Amino acid sequence: MASWGYAKANGPDTWGKAFPIAVEGKNQSPIDIQRSNCKPDDSLKPVTVDYSAVEIGEITNTGSSWKAQVTGGKPGSLTGGPLSSKFALEQFHAHWSTTEKVGSEHTIDGAATAAEVSLLN
Repeated sequence: MASWGYAKANGPDTWGKAFPIAVEGKNQSPIDIQRSNCKPDDSLKPVTVDYSAVEIGEITNTGSSWKAQVTGGKPGSLTGGPLSSKFALEQFHAHWSTTEKVGSEHTIDGAATAAEVSLLN
């Protein structure tokens, strides 16, 4: 299995070599949101998030982040916006760094942020 990480030698800029779908897919991580290319869409409904009754059964240190696994309660939901289906939360994890400018996988106008949380449905 190919090794990935967040260092220069195995970080997001190299993921496409080991995982071609990371480059070929239009919705693959990491992505750079270019604000100048974003256009408002007044037809979209607001995004609604309700994870209030989700139960977390396990929080794990993965070595590169922390991961929280949903094990019970009500599945919660993420709906609206451009989503055509209702998504239930299964797991969430965080990415961060020792510096304030490089913790996120994804970027906005080419700039990383201190951290990000990923929701997996």
